[in-house]
Amino acid sequence: MESVSNYNNLILNNTSMNKSYTIAIAGVIAVIAIAVTVFSISGNMPDKTYSYEKTVPSITQIKVAEIDETYRWESADSKINPGLNFVANIDNVIEIKNPTDKKHEFVITLNGKEIAASGDIDPESSAKFTFKPDAAGTYEYHCEYHPDTMKGTIQVTNS
Repeated sequence: MESVSNYNNLILNNTSMNKSYTIAIAGVIAVIAIAVTVFSISGNMPDKTYSYEKTVPSITQIKVAEIDETYRWESADSKINPGLNFVANIDNVIEIKNPTDKKHEFVITLNGKEIAASGDIDPESSAKFTFKPDAAGTYEYHCEYHPDTMKGTIQVTNS
């Protein structure tokens, strides 16, 4: 009989303990609900919404082409001295292949002033550089060594 009595006491004690936890949890929830209500009524709730935009670099591939003994820039879709399109305030990656036996350099200008350049691209090699314009507009590009035949424009937009 004593073991039945101990069992009943154990159940009663656990039931009392469960009620205590339930009351404590209910109290915490009530405090949170009151705090949210007070902040909402007083207007102290943050009303700003933040959005984060992930910027992914654009990648443009271009290569040197020799056509009728004249050097030109050629896009991945075989356009000669193509118009390029970039976005302001993000990294625009330009990958350049030079399969010729002469060195070349991709130079970007704005209003006649050089603002970016790839550096020399040796014969039979490749280069990559990043151009991050800070404003929309029409830029120009050319080869430092063949500016009359290797040239084009870059349209930079804000998005």
